[in-house]
Amino acid sequence: MEYPGDDPSAHNIEKLLVCVDYPGKVLNPEKAIATLGGIDEVSKTFNNEKKHLEVRFNPENVYCRKATGEKVSGTGMLVKVRVKKNPKTGTKEVKEASIMGITQETHQFNNLMDYNYIPLQKVKGNLECIYNNIVPSGILPSSYIEENKNVPLFLPPPVFSRIEIPQTGLFKKIEAGTSDTTTSKDENVIGVNRSRRKNYATCMRFTMTEPIPAKPHNSAFDSITLKVVSQEKIDAVKETFKTRPIWTRLGLIENSKVSAVDVKTILPIVAYYYSSGPWRPCWVRFGYDPREHFEARKYQPIDFRYKGISVTKRESKTKESVDGNASIFTEETIPDTKLTFYQYCDVQVPKIQEMLENMTSHGVKCDEKRGWLPQGFQDECREIMGEIVKNNFMRVYQREYIDYESTIADDDLDDGDEDMEEEEDLPESEKMED
Repeated sequence: MEYPGDDPSAHNIEKLLVCVDYPGKVLNPEKAIATLGGIDEVSKTFNNEKKHLEVRFNPENVYCRKATGEKVSGTGMLVKVRVKKNPKTGTKEVKEASIMGITQETHQFNNLMDYNYIPLQKVKGNLECIYNNIVPSGILPSSYIEENKNVPLFLPPPVFSRIEIPQTGLFKKIEAGTSDTTTSKDENVIGVNRSRRKNYATCMRFTMTEPIPAKPHNSAFDSITLKVVSQEKIDAVKETFKTRPIWTRLGLIENSKVSAVDVKTILPIVAYYYSSGPWRPCWVRFGYDPREHFEARKYQPIDFRYKGISVTKRESKTKESVDGNASIFTEETIPDTKLTFYQYCDVQVPKIQEMLENMTSHGVKCDEKRGWLPQGFQDECREIMGEIVKNNFMRVYQREYIDYESTIADDDLDDGDEDMEEEEDLPESEKMED
């Protein structure tokens, strides 16, 4: 920018100004300042870092909703420009420009500004403003309530919108046959833009008609190579699946002696996963169909919940270390978590195992919800397991309570003996004074 003439002092770069980005076209500066609360309120806001400007387009209306501004730091300048317009051609030419001041902060109004609930009422088909009827002004006489019994009701909403800042984004359009997890390069798209982690696991929803997978994805073997999992660990997991075609991941970790991280990498190449149905959330060996084998009833999981687990003082397990019997339920078990999945073959309770063995496959079909188990079987097993855990809780905590009481009693006796010994050591005169 060129200096106006030969006088560089025309630029006032030492004058500090405050910029207000007013949410509207200002035709009357005095009225615009009045909507901001007046010049005094504006000055107080500029001098207080914690205060924010508030704009009300109709300050005299108590129902007018305010919008709060936001302070934004940034350097700017106010430029005064003198333009000469050619009346014949309509072109404009800048004749003079000078800097009037520098700004270091700007007050912006990014909130929604069009929320005003005007008190209107239909009278003979026409809308009339009833503001003066419902909002008193001045000092009211004692007869005001008696004289204005028929004041129309006006109840504005307590909340105008759940959001304060308008959203400029567009919802993502999902074409038929495409996944909703595909990423988009457009930043103004609202949706799930995060891609799912690629673990190449074969996940299935349980149905009675869909065929089971016979082999894994080819990309699953690439993940094994990428994460450098030894062949010994892969063989250990495969051998574990030979002993049982269906496993929970916790049971597989305990029996294969392979770490949880490696098991997570190996599983996609040896088994598929059920996300629903009677065998949720179990891993099934490729090629094995639990819907056709009555023996698969023993491998169905039971989700056992017990509310008393929250009071136990047990150390949390990491992903790397798992106890060797956490997936097995016995008559001495106190679970470590509020929710635990056990497979029926791992519930080592004689009564439940007897109920499983006494089942007959004659005329029984696999159910989409219950699998091979009869109606009410899981509820009965949960009651048996819950009673066992309850008795174990009472037995363990009662023993701890007795030990605690005996410890306190022993401490009291020890303190009493010490007092007696100290008293014996005192001279006769001091004993009499005490």
